[in-house]
Amino acid sequence: MRTPKDSPLGLYTMGICALFLAGFLLLVILGAQTYRSIVDGQEMNNRTREQLSWLSAVIRANDREGAVYLSERTASGDEPVLVVEDGSGYASRIYRTDGYLVEDYAAVDAELDPGDALKIGRTGLFQVDLKPEEGELYVTTDEGSIFLTLRCPQTR
Repeated sequence: MRTPKDSPLGLYTMGICALFLAGFLLLVILGAQTYRSIVDGQEMNNRTREQLSWLSAVIRANDREGAVYLSERTASGDEPVLVVEDGSGYASRIYRTDGYLVEDYAAVDAELDPGDALKIGRTGLFQVDLKPEEGELYVTTDEGSIFLTLRCPQTR
C-alpha cells in the first residue's frame, strides 16, 4: 500500500524519533548529575571519617596496659600530645601543629619532630579527654568526635 506524497506520516515518525532521542539524552544527563552528586557525598563522608578512623585504628591496635596516655610535653602552647606506645620502646605521638593533625613515630622519650611527622589531615581543633581510671578516651577534631573505651586499664 502506498501513501500519498502529502501524508504527514513521515513527519510523525521523525517527531517520535526526535522525542525518544531527546528523552534518552535527558536521561543520560540526569543520571550523570545524580552519579556526580553521590560520588561527591561519598568523598565528603570519607574525608570526614578519615582522621577519626585513623585515630581509632592506631589506638585500638596498641591498646595495652599503660600504652595510651597524654604526654606532659606539649606540641605548641597548650596543645595536647596523645602518646600511643607500641610495646617496643617506640610510640605514635599524635598532636596538632601548623593546622594539621600529625603522627610523630619515634622513641618514647625522643623530642617531638613536627618536620618529619606524618600529616594525617587538616584540622583546627584537637582535644583529648582521657579518663584513665574509667578507661575512657574522648577525642575531638574539626571532623567530629570519637569515644573509645580502652580494653586495658591505664596506670599513668
